[in-house]
Amino acid sequence: MSRLIRDFFAVTQNSIYWIRRDVNGTVVVSKFAHRNHAQGDRTIGDTLPSDDLWAITLHEGIFSFHADIDAIAYEKVGSNSQVLPEHVPQSLWNKGTSPLVALCTTPDLANACLADGSTDIDDVRWKRSTKNVLRQLEDDPKFRVSRLPGLGFPVTFFEQ
Repeated sequence: MSRLIRDFFAVTQNSIYWIRRDVNGTVVVSKFAHRNHAQGDRTIGDTLPSDDLWAITLHEGIFSFHADIDAIAYEKVGSNSQVLPEHVPQSLWNKGTSPLVALCTTPDLANACLADGSTDIDDVRWKRSTKNVLRQLEDDPKFRVSRLPGLGFPVTFFEQ
C-alpha cells in the first residue's frame, strides 16, 4: 500500500477546505478560506461533521458518511467490494461542501484557483493537481472517490 496523503485542499466555487489527518490519524475537514461575499453557513476554521468514511465527489463535494454495511443494500456492495458513496443511502451522508472545482496539494494553488473564480473542473491549471490528489486517495482506507456519472469524477481523471 502506498503512503497515505497527509493533507490536501478542496476548492469549491466559493470556499477552500483543508483536509488533513490529526495526530491520531483522524481525518479533519475544515473551512480554510472563502470569498468575502460568500461566507455561507460556515466560518473559517469550522469543521465538517465526521463519520467512518469521507466521500470525494465532483457534484456533491466532500462529505463523511456512515459505512455500516448492515444499513446498505448488501447486494450492491458484495463481500469483497469497497463501499462507495453511491452505494450508501443519502440519509447516511453528513452535510458537506458544495461541488468541487479542484483538489490541490498546496494552499497557494488552492488560493489561486479560488481567486480566479474558475468553475471548470477540466481547467488545465488545476487538473494535474486534482488528478494527483485523486490518485493518492485511491488506496486510502478513509476516503472513497466516486466515478459514478452525475456524482463522481469523469474517467479522464483516472487515466495516466
